[in-house]
Amino acid sequence: MLLFNVALALDCADTTTYPDTDLCEAVSTGTDDVNSLYGSTVVHDGAKARLRPSTWYDRLSELRDLANANGCTTTPTFDGLNVAAFGASTWTGTWRHLDSTSGSHAGTIDRNTIEGSFSGDDSGGIGEVYGHARANRRVIADREDGFVVGHWQRVAGSNGVFFGLEATCDGAATAPEAFNDWLGNDLLLCVSLPDVDEDGTCGPRVWYVDDDAAGVADGTSWDDAYPTLQAAVDAAASGDVVWVAEGRYASTAAGEAGRVMTMAAGVDVYGGFRGNETLLRSRAGRFAKTIIDGDVLGDDVYGDISTRTDNGLRLVFGADDTVLDGFTLRGGYSEETDDLGYGSAMKVGGPMEMTLRNLRFVDNLTDRYATLEVFGAAHLEDVLFLDNQARQGAAVRFVGAGSTMRDCVVTSNDVIGGTRAGVVYATSSVGSVEVVDTTFYANTTEDDTAGNGNPVFANGTASVSLRNVAWYEDLPPRVADGTSATITVDDSCVSFDPSGWGSGNTWLDDSTSELSDPFVGVGDDLFLRHTATGDAFTSACVDAGSTAWTDGTWMERTTRTDGVLDTGAVDAGAHYP
Repeated sequence: MLLFNVALALDCADTTTYPDTDLCEAVSTGTDDVNSLYGSTVVHDGAKARLRPSTWYDRLSELRDLANANGCTTTPTFDGLNVAAFGASTWTGTWRHLDSTSGSHAGTIDRNTIEGSFSGDDSGGIGEVYGHARANRRVIADREDGFVVGHWQRVAGSNGVFFGLEATCDGAATAPEAFNDWLGNDLLLCVSLPDVDEDGTCGPRVWYVDDDAAGVADGTSWDDAYPTLQAAVDAAASGDVVWVAEGRYASTAAGEAGRVMTMAAGVDVYGGFRGNETLLRSRAGRFAKTIIDGDVLGDDVYGDISTRTDNGLRLVFGADDTVLDGFTLRGGYSEETDDLGYGSAMKVGGPMEMTLRNLRFVDNLTDRYATLEVFGAAHLEDVLFLDNQARQGAAVRFVGAGSTMRDCVVTSNDVIGGTRAGVVYATSSVGSVEVVDTTFYANTTEDDTAGNGNPVFANGTASVSLRNVAWYEDLPPRVADGTSATITVDDSCVSFDPSGWGSGNTWLDDSTSELSDPFVGVGDDLFLRHTATGDAFTSACVDAGSTAWTDGTWMERTTRTDGVLDTGAVDAGAHYP
C-alpha cells in the first residue's frame, strides 16, 4: 500500500468515484508535490481538465488496466508514483519518486523530442526514456528495476508536469508491449526495444555482438554481447535483428569450415556500431572497422595465392528476406579446383532475395567465380568493390534474376584467368540487372586472351541496364558473342563511344579537361571534380544523369568532396550520404 501523510487533493473516501484508494492517495500526494515544486497551484480541481487531479487519476487507472489486460501474464506490481515539474527550454527538472524512500532526481529532457535521462539516489528516479508520443503527451521510460509509464502536460511557457506509474511486469525491467498502441503512431522512440520503424511501430528484438564484450555473452545487451556473429544469428528468430560493434570477426579455419556467418531467413544483421548505441539511426557508421575477415593467419599479400591457402571460403552465406548492412568483407579465398568456389567473400543462393547495404568488399581472391556470387536476387546499395580478384565477376557475378545496384563503386578490381570474365558479370538466364548511380573506375584484366575482361560482361540471355553511371575505364561493356544477352547504357558519362548503346550519354573522350578523368579520390571514395571544391575543372559527369532513373534520394546525397548536396540536375555516378 502507498502511504503518504499529506493533505489529499481528492476525496479518496469516495470509493465509487475513486475505487483504487492507493492510487487515489498517490495522485493526491503527487498533486501536492508538483504544486510545491512550482511554488504555486498548478494541478487543482478548478484547473483545465488536463490539469485536474481527477484527470491524472483516470489516466493512471487506464495504464494499470492496460498492463493487466494486455501486457502481463500476472498482475503488474506498481511500487509508487513518479511526478515531475519542469522549467526552462530544455525542461531541466526534478523527478520525485514517491514511495517510502522518497528522493529527488535531477536530469534534463529536451522539450521538443522528450528524449533524455534521469538519475538520482538509491531510491531510483527515472532512467533512459524509451518512447514517447509528442502529440498525445505519453511517455514510457526504463528504470534499472522496472519502468515508468505516464503522461506529461505543458503548463505555461516551457513548463510542464509529469505523472507516471512506476512498475515491473513479471519481473521484467522494460515496459510490456501492452503500451505500444497506447503510444500511437507518432512514436519517436520505441517502447521496450531500442529502435522504431519508419511508420512509428515498435522495432524488432535486438541481439548484440561485440568481440570485446566482457559480460555473460548471452547477446542481450552491449555489455553481455555475443563474441561471434553466428551465435547471435542462431539465437535470433525471424523478425529479430543483430547489431554488431566494430571489431574483427575472423575465420578460424581454412575453406568452407572458415565461414564466419550463415544468415537466417528474416534476421537482419547490422554492423558499424561503436558499441553503446540504443538507436539504429544513431549508429556510428564504422563500416570500415567492422570486419568479416577470412585471413586466419593475418599474412595475406595482394595477388599472392600462396598466402591465401589458410583463408576461409565464402565468409558469409546469405538468407532470404534479410539485410546485411555495415561491414567490410575481406580475405575470402577459393581455388579453381574447389567445387564450392562460387563467391570467395559471400554467396546469395537461389531463390533468396536480400538487401546488401553499406558494405565494402576488399581484397578477396578466387581463381574461379566471383567475390560476391548471386544465384538469387540481391539489391546492392552503397557497396564498394575494391582490390578484388576473380576469373569471372571480380566484383559480382549475377546468375539469378531481378538484382539491382545503386550508388555503388567498382574500382581497382582485377579479372584474372582469361576466358569468360568481367568485373560485373551477368550470365545464363539471369533476366534483368539494373545498375543506377554507380561508378566504374580503373578496373583491370590480368590476362584477356579471349577479350572478355570488360568491366561489365553479359552472357546467355542476361539483360543489363546501366543508367546514370560514371565510367572511366580502358574497356567498354561487352556482350558475349553468339548469345542473346543485351547491355544498354543511358544518361551516363562513359569513356567509350556510346553510339548505339542507348540515349542521353556523354562521351569522356579526353578531348578536353571536362571530358577527361572525372574523379578525385578521398580515401576509398570517388567524388566528381568541381571547380567549386578547388578542382581545375568541373567534370562533364556533373548534371549528366536523369531523374527518370532515380528514387529521389539523390537530392539528399553528394558527389562532391565538400559535401554539397546534388540538388540540381542529377550527377552521374555514385552519390554519398
